[in-house]
Amino acid sequence: MVVYTLEQRWEILRHYFENHGNVAECVRKLRTDFGRNEAPSAPYVRYLVKKVKETGILIEKPTREKPKTVRTPENIAAVAESVRETPSTSVHRRSQQSDISETSLRRILR
Repeated sequence: MVVYTLEQRWEILRHYFENHGNVAECVRKLRTDFGRNEAPSAPYVRYLVKKVKETGILIEKPTREKPKTVRTPENIAAVAESVRETPSTSVHRRSQQSDISETSLRRILR
């Protein structure tokens, strides 16, 4: 998927309104500006126009940062201590006791 810059999105809207809301004509003109393979599709033009009309915002929301990892030094130390104390405890039980998901616990135990 192509991510358009702020200037490119502005250009898309300009073409849309210059062509009086005719999406097909807008896309044709954008193909000459952006190139055949880089031009936005008609559904993207409709999406962008709808988004701007509803929110009044042309810039994209910043993407979320990656969620914090569970593999912190404290959790790794706590799991290591738990394994030393009771090595026969199952991963399922240990995850319940430590309030860490089974998947994360398995990653720590590797």
